[in-house]
Amino acid sequence: MTDFHIPLKHEDIRHLEALRSKPETAVRNIFGEGMSEVLAEKHLQHTIDHTVTDADEADAPFHLDTPVTTDEGTTISGDALWDLIQEARAKKVTVASLSRKLPNVQTQVIVSPRAGVVEQAPRTGGRAGSKREEVPPESSVD
Repeated sequence: MTDFHIPLKHEDIRHLEALRSKPETAVRNIFGEGMSEVLAEKHLQHTIDHTVTDADEADAPFHLDTPVTTDEGTTISGDALWDLIQEARAKKVTVASLSRKLPNVQTQVIVSPRAGVVEQAPRTGGRAGSKREEVPPESSVD
C-alpha cells in the first residue's frame, strides 16, 4: 500500500468491475439517476417491466398510460382487459408490463411525470457566469 492509495468500498469495486466487464450496459452516472435517465428510451422497457406499483398513486414518480388497439378484424373482450388489470394489481406490477399477453392487440405506453416530480431547469450563474472584479496591474517601481 502506498501513500497515494485510495481506499475503495465494496460498492466502488462492484461498479468498476461492471464498467470493465460490460461497459455497454453499466450505468456511468455516479451521482444517481434522475428522471431523464430513468425515462430514457434505452431504459424505458426495463422501467416498464420492473416498476412495482403502490396503492397510493399520488406518491408515484411517474404515470403510465397503456392504450390498447386491436388488430384489424379482431376484437377484445372487456373481461380480458379486466382480468389483466386485476392480475397487475395482484402482482403489484404495471398493466403495461402484462399487456403483451393480450392476443391480437397493439399497445403503446405513454410515460409522464407525476405532479411531485420537479421540472428540470437550466443552471445559471456558477463559476463560468460570475463576473470578477478586474484588478489593475501593479505599477513597477524603477
